[in-house]
Amino acid sequence: MTSSRQVCRLKRQTIRRGASLAIVATALILALFSGCKGTKSEPPVRFDDPASRKLLRISYYGAAYGKGDSLLSYPLAVEIGRDGVVYVADQTKSRVKAFAQEDGKFLFAFNKTYPGRRLSLPSFLAVNPVDGNVFVSDWYDKALYEFTAKGKFVREIAAPKKIGKSWAPTAITFDKSGNLYVVDVSKEHRVAGFKGADRLRLLFGRYGKAKSVQDKPGSLWFPAGIEVAPNGWIFVSDSLNRRLQVFDEAGKHRDTIPTGGMPRGIALGPNSMIFVTDASGQRLLVFSPTGEMLKSFGHEGYKAGQFDFPNDVAVDVKNGLVFVADRDNRRVQAWRGK
Repeated sequence: MTSSRQVCRLKRQTIRRGASLAIVATALILALFSGCKGTKSEPPVRFDDPASRKLLRISYYGAAYGKGDSLLSYPLAVEIGRDGVVYVADQTKSRVKAFAQEDGKFLFAFNKTYPGRRLSLPSFLAVNPVDGNVFVSDWYDKALYEFTAKGKFVREIAAPKKIGKSWAPTAITFDKSGNLYVVDVSKEHRVAGFKGADRLRLLFGRYGKAKSVQDKPGSLWFPAGIEVAPNGWIFVSDSLNRRLQVFDEAGKHRDTIPTGGMPRGIALGPNSMIFVTDASGQRLLVFSPTGEMLKSFGHEGYKAGQFDFPNDVAVDVKNGLVFVADRDNRRVQAWRGK
């Protein structure tokens, strides 16, 4: 009987003799099942570490509504500061409000930009991991602003010359080194990547309505969320195309993850576990970085643990907490891992 090693040797000889591409492909496929060395596939991502297990077993913990002047009216975005403060972009009140993570107590609010001016429609938030400053995109102003962690205005981020006056920043995030990524929904629906927060170094994506989930890879239709994994890969919530798209650090399209519904905000957990809000499906979805659905939480309603247009999500891996901007229920929900 011919040994597995002999089979592999024969296949290599066939390849060296200039076999056709079809024969080569067949030989390689057969080699996978004959024990040839070097054909072992990469191990799947595992989620059996304590942090992952905790975040896959979350349940409703509480909610911040605010009260009086701090009452939430239209919370669009949520983000966690370096010190654990929970920032909420409240669009109707045109302010960013800060709450304590432990008990939802209101801490402070801010909206002042230039002298005599303020935020108009704060829409998305991101915290720079290097200095803790808070970045706010404003849909009405078509502007991106930087504030300190305490809400003091620092500056407006200028539109890159390559984009020009059509600049319309929406979803924003930072990678682990403090490099800014901005979703621009002007003429083209695309992503701008910066060196730090100033120098444009990357521009990818284009406007496109997909007829199916796999149609027009790399095209975006009102993307509404963005995150960067530790390996530099970029996850974009392609909202109206009902999918997540994955790009490498150079902006090359790598994968498409079907979500259905209307995917909005994205946050990453341990092992690049993807948390994404489905605003039309009224739920919080959790995927592996390769697209396997791991969990689904919540359903439509106004009671504890129910959603009405969940628009954004933030994850605190250290404390096993997940925060959801539950827009039409006028609150930010907290879910806690067991």
